[in-house]
Amino acid sequence: MSVNDAVEQVGAGPNSRPGVTREFQPQQETCMSPSVPETFVQIVASEMSTCVDRAVERWMTELDSILNDTRLTTLGRLQGISAVVTRYKNVTGKAELPGI
Repeated sequence: MSVNDAVEQVGAGPNSRPGVTREFQPQQETCMSPSVPETFVQIVASEMSTCVDRAVERWMTELDSILNDTRLTTLGRLQGISAVVTRYKNVTGKAELPGI
């Protein structure tokens, strides 16, 4: 398809206005639109990173409290850790976790 054909196809239609020409430009192979400011992307990435860090810290705190609970037996600690892992699998929809 030539650019002229694309201009005609994009500019034609029931919602087009007379005298207004729109130009079709093929998508570039980039992961973000040039109209998105880099600072916005950095803010979003930073927020995502902070949320992941908080989630991991929460799980580690929960596991640590189970392991250091002197009222629990060894079996009780194992069951507590197992409950955290089961809850994680249910929330994420994962049946199996990848092995190390």
